[in-house]
Amino acid sequence: SWGYKQYKEGKTLKARMYNFLYRIRLFKLAKLIWIKIKELAKRTQTAFGTNISDFVLAQDIRGSGKKNDTVVDLIEQEINIECLQAQKYNMIGKDLVRQNKPREALGWFEKALLKNKEYKDVYWGFVEAYKQLGEYEKAFKYLTAFIEVAYPADKLTWAVIIEEYMELKQAGFDEAIDWVYEQGGFREKKKGFYISAGEYYQGCRDFARARRCYAKAIEKTGALEAYLLMGKSFMEEGDYPSAIQWFDKATKVYPEDGQAYSFMGSCYGHKGGLKEAMAYFEKSIVVDPGYYESYLKLGIICNGRVDSKKAIEYLEKAIQLNPHSSQAYCELAIAYFGLERFSEGLQYSQQSLSLNPMNSDAYYWTAVMCSRQGHLEKALELLSKGMELAPHDSKFYEEIGLIYREQERHAAAVQYFMAALRLNPNNEHTYDHMKPSVIKSEKIDEVVAFLKTELSNNALASSFSVALQDHCLYETSVVDWIMHDVEQIQDLANKNGIKIILLNYPNAWESCWTNIVERMANKYKLPLVNLHQIFQAFGEDRKKYFIPDGHPNALGYGLIAKNIFDKIIELDLVSCARGD
Repeated sequence: SWGYKQYKEGKTLKARMYNFLYRIRLFKLAKLIWIKIKELAKRTQTAFGTNISDFVLAQDIRGSGKKNDTVVDLIEQEINIECLQAQKYNMIGKDLVRQNKPREALGWFEKALLKNKEYKDVYWGFVEAYKQLGEYEKAFKYLTAFIEVAYPADKLTWAVIIEEYMELKQAGFDEAIDWVYEQGGFREKKKGFYISAGEYYQGCRDFARARRCYAKAIEKTGALEAYLLMGKSFMEEGDYPSAIQWFDKATKVYPEDGQAYSFMGSCYGHKGGLKEAMAYFEKSIVVDPGYYESYLKLGIICNGRVDSKKAIEYLEKAIQLNPHSSQAYCELAIAYFGLERFSEGLQYSQQSLSLNPMNSDAYYWTAVMCSRQGHLEKALELLSKGMELAPHDSKFYEEIGLIYREQERHAAAVQYFMAALRLNPNNEHTYDHMKPSVIKSEKIDEVVAFLKTELSNNALASSFSVALQDHCLYETSVVDWIMHDVEQIQDLANKNGIKIILLNYPNAWESCWTNIVERMANKYKLPLVNLHQIFQAFGEDRKKYFIPDGHPNALGYGLIAKNIFDKIIELDLVSCARGD
């Protein structure tokens, strides 16, 4: 094949050289085989101590039951050479097809087939050549033969066969997949041809064809996998109601399998219904206690709600079922972070990294654990590595900005905060974290210019820009500044018959504004839910309502909701005690 390539490029001298080397290889191989046979005969003769006939020698070798590796290797080499010749002939044939010389190509394909009848690419060459000649029945004959030698085929191969059948027979998609299914016989019925083809089309985002394949699989086999893939195809398009319908059908046909319940939980999670999501994940582990994914997802939800102790229970079970899950160890580290147990969290995030060195989240949380324990340089090193894996994840840039801010390297911190905002301009915490460094590094003009040019259409950026440009007024006359907004909001609310309730957020750093909110409530005669005052009344016990950065946890938000609801009832803003 090398010689033929050189010949096509006009390099005849090189072509002759390759042909010569090829012939030398054959000669050397034949010579080596003959030498080995003579050596074997000599050893056998010595063992018997007498001359024996070739026939007896052959019988002895054949019946000895011992494998002669040298002879086997030589035979395999000869087979490989035959395969190489088939490839060479096939390449010549394919080149002739490209030159629109199908008749000449057929001769070369015949030669290739004589060398290796199992060489599937040759059959495809016949199909292409006969198509060029307009002899579609002969092309179809070789397409049928191709299926026999192509088995077991990959997803792409089945898809190409389907397309070829549609072209040769001018048939529809359903007829094509049914024909391939029947040609595959019982073997592909067991292997799930329809599912394999459907997965290919789903990978190409051709959901219509994928679903027709899954529908056929359900009709022919009723396989659970087909129901699940049908639902997942709708999930991938964001059509969660349709996905839930298919997963629900799966639970009715296979009530003892936990996967469908778990996928339903994922759908509700995407829709924001965490309560329903948790219920289905719980149902999944009831019917299938060994389904690891549901424990993992329950742990993730509990981490999101900062219910760290419950998260640890679920995640430890997930790891018990799948001790090689990098994600489960990473989530377990997050749970321990929520409990401010940074040393234990570090152990689990490092375990996550050891299982999957490409897990960018594991780098992030390992860095966070190091940072919280004062190992800032190590944290920066880990964040840099994680950023290489996930260059578009804003949390790496923000965490580096926070570390630089702590090190009083404010100019560098500002650059990383701006990089984080480019990737995620809707993260209000980034603006809060950025403000002290902007002021201390005297980069107000630079940051304002950045906000106005790169984030001009973002409301958070616009508000932050105003605050930065007149930060003195913002800090010394905040009451007037906020009240100006309240006046406009109240005017708008009055026009539309909307009731306003003020609330004072319970974060520790918001305490300086408590009197401001109270003054606004008094001035405009607005009802106030003074959350800061309510939480302060708990004294040391207030800690159980907050996560380490001062935001409320699940219990804290529950208490906030209760106090707001009580105020709504007190003001008679709803028609019944339970609310609408």
